[in-house]
Amino acid sequence: MSMVKLVPDICTIEVPVAFLNMDFGEKISTPKRLVVCELGEIEWYVEYYPAGFNSSFGRDVSLFVRIEKNVDVRRIVSIQNTYIQKRDSDFHTFSSVSCLFRLASHEELRESAAIQDGKFVVTCELQFEVPIAVVAPVPPIRDLLLDTCPQVTFDVDDETFTVNKAILCGMSSVFEAMFHHDTLEAVTGHVKIEDFDAKTVQNATLFINGIKPSKFTLNECFDMLKFADKYEINGFTNYLEWFLIDNINPENICDMINYAWTFSCKRLKFNLAKYISEHCTEAIMTAAFADLEPTIMAEVIRAAVNTRLQ
Repeated sequence: MSMVKLVPDICTIEVPVAFLNMDFGEKISTPKRLVVCELGEIEWYVEYYPAGFNSSFGRDVSLFVRIEKNVDVRRIVSIQNTYIQKRDSDFHTFSSVSCLFRLASHEELRESAAIQDGKFVVTCELQFEVPIAVVAPVPPIRDLLLDTCPQVTFDVDDETFTVNKAILCGMSSVFEAMFHHDTLEAVTGHVKIEDFDAKTVQNATLFINGIKPSKFTLNECFDMLKFADKYEINGFTNYLEWFLIDNINPENICDMINYAWTFSCKRLKFNLAKYISEHCTEAIMTAAFADLEPTIMAEVIRAAVNTRLQ
Protein backbone atom coordinates (compact mmCIF):
# COMPACT_ATOMS: atom_id res chain seq x y z
CA MET A 1 0.00 0.00 0.00
CA SER A 2 1.25 3.47 -0.79
CA MET A 3 0.23 7.10 -0.74
CA VAL A 4 0.06 8.64 -4.21
CA LYS A 5 -0.29 12.03 -5.78
CA LEU A 6 -2.45 12.45 -8.86
CA VAL A 7 -1.09 13.97 -12.07
CA PRO A 8 -4.10 14.95 -14.21
CA ASP A 9 -4.44 15.35 -17.97
CA ILE A 10 -7.57 16.04 -19.99
CA CYS A 11 -8.49 15.35 -23.60
CA THR A 12 -11.57 17.04 -25.09
CA ILE A 13 -13.11 15.48 -28.22
CA GLU A 14 -15.64 17.32 -30.41
CA VAL A 15 -17.70 14.77 -32.31
CA PRO A 16 -19.88 15.95 -35.23
CA VAL A 17 -23.36 14.44 -35.01
CA ALA A 18 -22.91 13.19 -38.62
CA PHE A 19 -20.33 10.70 -37.25
CA LEU A 20 -23.19 8.77 -35.65
CA ASN A 21 -23.99 7.47 -39.14
CA MET A 22 -20.61 5.78 -39.53
CA ASP A 23 -20.39 1.99 -39.76
CA PHE A 24 -20.04 -0.31 -36.78
CA GLY A 25 -16.38 -0.66 -35.84
CA GLU A 26 -15.24 2.51 -37.63
CA LYS A 27 -12.91 4.33 -35.30
CA ILE A 28 -11.27 7.71 -34.99
CA SER A 29 -8.08 8.27 -33.00
CA THR A 30 -7.21 11.47 -31.19
CA PRO A 31 -3.68 12.88 -31.38
CA LYS A 32 -1.35 11.44 -28.77
CA ARG A 33 -0.93 13.40 -25.59
CA LEU A 34 2.30 13.53 -23.59
CA VAL A 35 2.44 13.64 -19.80
CA VAL A 36 5.79 14.18 -18.12
CA CYS A 37 6.05 13.37 -14.42
CA GLU A 38 8.10 11.36 -11.93
CA LEU A 39 7.02 8.21 -13.78
CA GLY A 40 8.77 9.44 -16.91
CA GLU A 41 7.11 10.29 -20.23
CA ILE A 42 3.63 8.83 -20.68
CA GLU A 43 1.83 8.96 -24.02
CA TRP A 44 -1.87 8.29 -24.30
CA TYR A 45 -4.73 8.75 -26.72
CA VAL A 46 -8.36 7.82 -27.30
CA GLU A 47 -9.90 5.63 -30.00
CA TYR A 48 -13.61 6.29 -30.29
CA TYR A 49 -16.34 4.54 -32.24
CA PRO A 50 -19.22 6.96 -32.89
CA ALA A 51 -21.50 4.21 -34.29
CA GLY A 52 -20.47 1.53 -31.82
CA PHE A 53 -17.59 -0.88 -31.32
CA ASN A 54 -19.54 -3.76 -32.88
CA SER A 55 -23.12 -4.62 -33.74
CA SER A 56 -23.66 -6.67 -30.58
CA PHE A 57 -23.34 -3.45 -28.57
CA GLY A 58 -25.99 -1.67 -30.65
CA ARG A 59 -25.80 1.93 -31.78
CA ASP A 60 -23.78 3.67 -29.12
CA VAL A 61 -20.64 5.71 -28.58
CA SER A 62 -17.83 3.44 -27.42
CA LEU A 63 -14.21 4.25 -26.88
CA PHE A 64 -10.84 2.89 -25.89
CA VAL A 65 -8.45 4.75 -23.64
CA ARG A 66 -4.97 3.71 -24.78
CA ILE A 67 -1.95 4.33 -22.54
CA GLU A 68 1.47 3.47 -23.95
CA LYS A 69 3.01 2.65 -20.59
CA ASN A 70 2.04 0.32 -17.80
CA VAL A 71 1.05 2.76 -15.07
CA ASP A 72 -1.66 3.06 -12.44
CA VAL A 73 -4.30 5.53 -13.54
CA ARG A 74 -7.80 6.71 -12.70
CA ARG A 75 -10.13 7.51 -15.60
CA ILE A 76 -13.21 9.71 -15.80
CA VAL A 77 -15.05 10.07 -19.12
CA SER A 78 -18.08 12.30 -19.56
CA ILE A 79 -20.26 14.02 -22.15
CA GLN A 80 -20.60 17.74 -21.69
CA ASN A 81 -24.00 19.24 -20.86
CA THR A 82 -25.28 15.87 -19.56
CA TYR A 83 -25.14 13.71 -16.49
CA ILE A 84 -23.44 10.95 -18.50
CA GLN A 85 -20.20 10.07 -16.78
CA LYS A 86 -18.17 6.87 -16.48
CA ARG A 87 -15.43 6.08 -14.00
CA ASP A 88 -12.99 3.19 -13.56
CA SER A 89 -15.65 0.93 -12.06
CA ASP A 90 -17.70 1.24 -15.28
CA PHE A 91 -14.83 0.29 -17.58
CA HIS A 92 -14.22 -2.99 -19.35
CA THR A 93 -10.52 -3.17 -18.55
CA PHE A 94 -8.40 -5.33 -20.83
CA SER A 95 -5.18 -4.24 -19.13
CA SER A 96 -3.76 -1.24 -17.34
CA VAL A 97 -2.96 0.27 -20.75
CA SER A 98 -6.17 -0.51 -22.66
CA CYS A 99 -9.71 0.12 -21.51
CA LEU A 100 -12.98 -0.17 -23.48
CA PHE A 101 -16.34 1.09 -22.34
CA ARG A 102 -19.71 2.03 -23.76
CA LEU A 103 -20.34 5.69 -23.07
CA ALA A 104 -23.93 6.31 -24.26
CA SER A 105 -26.45 5.01 -26.74
CA HIS A 106 -27.50 7.21 -29.67
CA GLU A 107 -30.96 7.42 -28.13
CA GLU A 108 -29.51 8.71 -24.86
CA LEU A 109 -27.51 11.31 -26.75
CA ARG A 110 -30.52 12.60 -28.68
CA GLU A 111 -32.76 12.67 -25.60
CA SER A 112 -30.19 14.63 -23.58
CA ALA A 113 -28.79 18.09 -24.11
CA ALA A 114 -25.54 16.62 -25.42
CA ILE A 115 -25.92 17.59 -29.07
CA GLN A 116 -25.47 21.31 -29.59
CA ASP A 117 -24.53 23.15 -32.77
CA GLY A 118 -24.37 19.85 -34.63
CA LYS A 119 -21.88 18.18 -32.31
CA PHE A 120 -21.37 16.73 -28.86
CA VAL A 121 -18.26 16.95 -26.68
CA VAL A 122 -16.59 14.05 -24.87
CA THR A 123 -14.13 14.77 -22.06
CA CYS A 124 -11.56 12.17 -20.98
CA GLU A 125 -9.73 12.96 -17.76
CA LEU A 126 -6.85 10.73 -16.67
CA GLN A 127 -5.23 10.97 -13.26
CA PHE A 128 -1.88 9.19 -13.15
CA GLU A 129 -0.92 7.82 -9.74
CA VAL A 130 2.61 8.72 -8.64
CA PRO A 131 3.72 6.93 -5.42
CA ILE A 132 5.09 9.35 -2.84
CA ALA A 133 5.15 7.28 0.37
CA VAL A 134 4.94 3.64 1.40
CA VAL A 135 2.22 2.90 3.94
CA ALA A 136 3.12 0.39 6.64
CA PRO A 137 1.07 -2.82 6.73
CA VAL A 138 -2.22 -2.52 8.60
CA PRO A 139 -1.68 -4.00 12.08
CA PRO A 140 -3.78 -6.93 13.31
CA ILE A 141 -7.22 -5.86 14.47
CA ARG A 142 -6.34 -6.69 18.07
CA ASP A 143 -3.76 -3.88 18.02
CA LEU A 144 -6.39 -1.38 16.90
CA LEU A 145 -8.77 -2.05 19.77
CA LEU A 146 -8.92 -0.11 23.01
CA ASP A 147 -7.05 -1.58 25.97
CA THR A 148 -10.33 -1.49 27.87
CA CYS A 149 -12.02 -3.99 25.49
CA PRO A 150 -13.00 -7.16 27.40
CA GLN A 151 -10.56 -10.04 27.03
CA VAL A 152 -10.99 -13.76 27.62
CA THR A 153 -8.38 -16.44 28.04
CA PHE A 154 -7.90 -19.99 26.84
CA ASP A 155 -6.32 -22.08 29.59
CA VAL A 156 -4.53 -25.23 28.42
CA ASP A 157 -1.63 -27.28 29.80
CA ASP A 158 -0.67 -24.59 32.33
CA GLU A 159 -0.49 -22.01 29.56
CA THR A 160 -2.80 -19.06 28.95
CA PHE A 161 -3.67 -17.39 25.63
CA THR A 162 -5.64 -14.14 25.46
CA VAL A 163 -8.16 -13.09 22.83
CA ASN A 164 -10.55 -10.20 22.47
CA LYS A 165 -14.02 -11.24 23.57
CA ALA A 166 -15.92 -9.33 20.86
CA ILE A 167 -13.71 -10.71 18.06
CA LEU A 168 -13.99 -14.24 19.41
CA CYS A 169 -17.78 -14.09 19.66
CA GLY A 170 -18.00 -12.53 16.21
CA MET A 171 -16.09 -15.46 14.72
CA SER A 172 -17.66 -18.34 16.63
CA SER A 173 -21.32 -19.09 17.32
CA VAL A 174 -20.20 -21.50 20.05
CA PHE A 175 -18.27 -18.85 21.96
CA GLU A 176 -20.99 -16.29 21.25
CA ALA A 177 -23.51 -18.54 22.99
CA MET A 178 -21.04 -19.40 25.77
CA PHE A 179 -20.41 -15.77 26.74
CA HIS A 180 -24.00 -14.57 26.40
CA HIS A 181 -25.58 -17.10 28.74
CA ASP A 182 -25.22 -17.90 32.42
CA THR A 183 -22.08 -20.02 32.16
CA LEU A 184 -18.93 -20.35 34.22
CA GLU A 185 -16.90 -19.01 31.29
CA ALA A 186 -19.11 -15.92 31.05
CA VAL A 187 -18.61 -15.22 34.75
CA THR A 188 -14.85 -15.86 34.93
CA GLY A 189 -13.70 -14.92 31.42
CA HIS A 190 -11.69 -18.15 31.27
CA VAL A 191 -12.20 -21.10 28.90
CA LYS A 192 -10.54 -24.32 29.97
CA ILE A 193 -9.47 -26.28 26.87
CA GLU A 194 -9.09 -30.00 27.47
CA ASP A 195 -9.37 -31.56 24.00
CA PHE A 196 -6.39 -29.81 22.38
CA ASP A 197 -2.76 -29.21 23.22
CA ALA A 198 -1.16 -25.83 23.82
CA LYS A 199 0.37 -25.64 20.33
CA THR A 200 -3.03 -26.04 18.66
CA VAL A 201 -4.64 -23.44 20.91
CA GLN A 202 -1.74 -21.05 20.36
CA ASN A 203 -2.09 -21.33 16.57
CA ALA A 204 -5.85 -20.85 16.79
CA THR A 205 -5.37 -17.81 19.01
CA LEU A 206 -3.00 -16.26 16.49
CA PHE A 207 -5.61 -16.64 13.77
CA ILE A 208 -8.36 -15.16 15.94
CA ASN A 209 -6.05 -12.21 16.63
CA GLY A 210 -5.44 -11.71 12.92
CA ILE A 211 -1.95 -13.20 12.78
CA LYS A 212 -0.95 -16.11 10.55
CA PRO A 213 0.91 -18.91 12.34
CA SER A 214 4.48 -18.86 11.03
CA LYS A 215 5.08 -22.62 10.84
CA PHE A 216 3.00 -25.73 11.34
CA THR A 217 3.06 -29.35 10.26
CA LEU A 218 0.32 -31.15 8.37
CA ASN A 219 -0.83 -32.89 11.55
CA GLU A 220 -0.86 -29.55 13.38
CA CYS A 221 -3.01 -28.19 10.56
CA PHE A 222 -5.44 -31.07 11.09
CA ASP A 223 -5.52 -30.26 14.82
CA MET A 224 -6.32 -26.62 14.06
CA LEU A 225 -9.14 -27.75 11.77
CA LYS A 226 -10.57 -29.90 14.57
CA PHE A 227 -10.44 -26.88 16.90
CA ALA A 228 -12.13 -24.66 14.30
CA ASP A 229 -14.82 -27.26 13.65
CA LYS A 230 -15.56 -27.89 17.33
CA TYR A 231 -15.98 -24.21 18.10
CA GLU A 232 -17.57 -23.33 14.74
CA ILE A 233 -14.95 -20.78 13.73
CA ASN A 234 -16.05 -21.00 10.10
CA GLY A 235 -13.59 -18.45 8.74
CA PHE A 236 -10.70 -20.45 10.20
CA THR A 237 -12.12 -23.68 8.78
CA ASN A 238 -12.43 -22.17 5.29
CA TYR A 239 -8.92 -20.73 5.46
CA LEU A 240 -7.33 -24.03 6.46
CA GLU A 241 -9.33 -26.20 4.07
CA TRP A 242 -8.46 -24.04 1.08
CA PHE A 243 -4.83 -24.03 2.20
CA LEU A 244 -4.86 -27.84 2.19
CA ILE A 245 -6.66 -27.99 -1.17
CA ASP A 246 -4.09 -25.68 -2.75
CA ASN A 247 -1.28 -27.92 -1.48
CA ILE A 248 -2.47 -31.44 -2.32
CA ASN A 249 0.35 -33.61 -3.68
CA PRO A 250 1.14 -37.35 -3.95
CA GLU A 251 3.16 -37.25 -0.74
CA ASN A 252 0.42 -35.89 1.52
CA ILE A 253 -2.78 -36.97 -0.23
CA CYS A 254 -3.33 -40.13 1.81
CA ASP A 255 -3.01 -38.27 5.10
CA MET A 256 -5.56 -35.75 3.81
CA ILE A 257 -7.85 -38.57 2.62
CA ASN A 258 -7.81 -40.20 6.05
CA TYR A 259 -8.63 -36.90 7.71
CA ALA A 260 -11.31 -35.83 5.23
CA TRP A 261 -13.15 -39.16 5.26
CA THR A 262 -12.86 -39.63 9.02
CA PHE A 263 -14.25 -36.18 9.79
CA SER A 264 -16.60 -35.87 6.77
CA CYS A 265 -15.05 -32.72 5.29
CA LYS A 266 -17.18 -32.41 2.14
CA ARG A 267 -15.18 -29.71 0.38
CA LEU A 268 -11.87 -31.41 1.10
CA LYS A 269 -13.25 -34.80 0.01
CA PHE A 270 -14.50 -33.37 -3.29
CA ASN A 271 -11.18 -31.70 -4.12
CA LEU A 272 -9.14 -34.76 -3.14
CA ALA A 273 -11.31 -36.87 -5.45
CA LYS A 274 -10.86 -34.26 -8.18
CA TYR A 275 -7.10 -34.35 -7.73
CA ILE A 276 -7.06 -38.15 -8.02
CA SER A 277 -9.19 -38.03 -11.17
CA GLU A 278 -6.69 -35.62 -12.74
CA HIS A 279 -3.47 -37.22 -11.40
CA CYS A 280 -4.50 -40.83 -11.12
CA THR A 281 -1.13 -42.56 -11.54
CA GLU A 282 0.87 -40.29 -9.23
CA ALA A 283 -1.86 -40.28 -6.58
CA ILE A 284 -2.66 -43.97 -6.23
CA MET A 285 0.56 -45.77 -7.17
CA THR A 286 2.00 -45.41 -3.70
CA ALA A 287 2.39 -47.67 -0.68
CA ALA A 288 0.40 -45.20 1.41
CA PHE A 289 -2.59 -45.43 -0.93
CA ALA A 290 -2.41 -49.22 -0.90
CA ASP A 291 -2.51 -49.11 2.92
CA LEU A 292 -5.71 -47.06 3.08
CA GLU A 293 -8.57 -48.69 4.95
CA PRO A 294 -10.47 -50.65 2.25
CA THR A 295 -13.80 -48.92 2.79
CA ILE A 296 -12.20 -45.48 2.55
CA MET A 297 -10.21 -46.52 -0.52
CA ALA A 298 -13.37 -47.70 -2.27
CA GLU A 299 -15.21 -44.47 -1.45
CA VAL A 300 -12.27 -42.37 -2.66
CA ILE A 301 -12.08 -44.19 -5.99
CA ARG A 302 -15.85 -43.98 -6.44
CA ALA A 303 -15.76 -40.24 -5.72
CA ALA A 304 -12.88 -39.75 -8.18
CA VAL A 305 -14.79 -41.58 -10.92
CA ASN A 306 -17.91 -39.53 -10.25
CA THR A 307 -15.89 -36.36 -10.39
CA ARG A 308 -14.47 -37.28 -13.77
CA LEU A 309 -17.95 -38.11 -15.11
CA GLN A 310 -19.40 -34.75 -14.06
